[in-house]
Amino acid sequence: MAIANITSYDLLIWLAICWLFSRIYPVQRPEYQFGKYEWRYKPLFAVVVFLPIFIMTVFGPPRSDTGAYLLTFRKLPSSLNDAWRDALSKENAGFTLFGVAIKQIFGENETAYRFVIALIHSIPIIAVIRKYSVNYLLSIYLFITTTIHLGWMMNGLRQFMAVTIIFAATPWIIQKKYLRSIIVILIAATFHRTALVMIPVIFIVQGRVWNAKTIFYSIVIVIATYIFSRSSNAFDAVANLAGYSLNAVREWGDDGANPIRVLVNAVPMLMAYIYREQLATNNNPEINICINMSVVTTGIYLVAMVTSGILTGRMPIYTSLYNLILLPYIIDKVFTGSKRYMIMSAAIVLHYLFFLRSIGILL
Repeated sequence: MAIANITSYDLLIWLAICWLFSRIYPVQRPEYQFGKYEWRYKPLFAVVVFLPIFIMTVFGPPRSDTGAYLLTFRKLPSSLNDAWRDALSKENAGFTLFGVAIKQIFGENETAYRFVIALIHSIPIIAVIRKYSVNYLLSIYLFITTTIHLGWMMNGLRQFMAVTIIFAATPWIIQKKYLRSIIVILIAATFHRTALVMIPVIFIVQGRVWNAKTIFYSIVIVIATYIFSRSSNAFDAVANLAGYSLNAVREWGDDGANPIRVLVNAVPMLMAYIYREQLATNNNPEINICINMSVVTTGIYLVAMVTSGILTGRMPIYTSLYNLILLPYIIDKVFTGSKRYMIMSAAIVLHYLFFLRSIGILL
């Protein structure tokens, strides 16, 4: 199959091949985490699994906003002095300087530009999910079937750079190394200002799941987001922050986030609540963070469903990545035997149907 013609179906086929390979060859090893050993896929295998996604986003035909980013790259100044002045005059100074640095090193090579962006997207995804997911293959399957690779790695490139930069700091967030985490968030905000929302979030999601503090502040965030989204002035400010004009958003007919996408992203949180007693026995620090992140994700998505899918609906990506870790953990730790097989099969089939609907195959 030609590199430039890799499709999402090819990604799923490759994932199935990797799964079959993992059944006949040892690709996992024990790794010490939070006081005990856990089985994790070897780093090289994790990279190989994700490699076709990386190749698709680098060499595939420009999709959605990719063309606009390439046009912006071509228009960037080549002079460092001009670039510095240009960067300081814009809200996304980090992203502008990043583009100029690529120009200084690789010239006008657009493939190199896409290559480095894809690296910034991919490395944190591979590293964090491999480290914390009990089933890396299932996590990457969810990554593909929820169309993150299409909606973000080949569309919202700039914001997803901010997302993955923060995602890379997950170990520091879990370890409550707040100063380091905030510095990373501030760096990410130079790529996309919406990253600043993660400063309060990294404090809110700490502690045991379903604690009063997390629930209270999650409700506060939801209410504040709703009020902010309903204000035309605030709405315009967020539109400009995200790179849209208010008129353009209205012309596109923004009628809120898709309810099915909201439901899909809410399922891990709902399951975590239903089986909270079983999960509480482990009191796993990283999973507690994931559950609390999922609570925030669901709350913001519910607001996006009744306000703006284009603006508010883009905010949950900062926290929804943790669902890729949470859902496999719930399936693995809560269920046993045939029931685990049944739940796993249901998750695979339902996410595949969601994938087909997302790419326009199913209505």
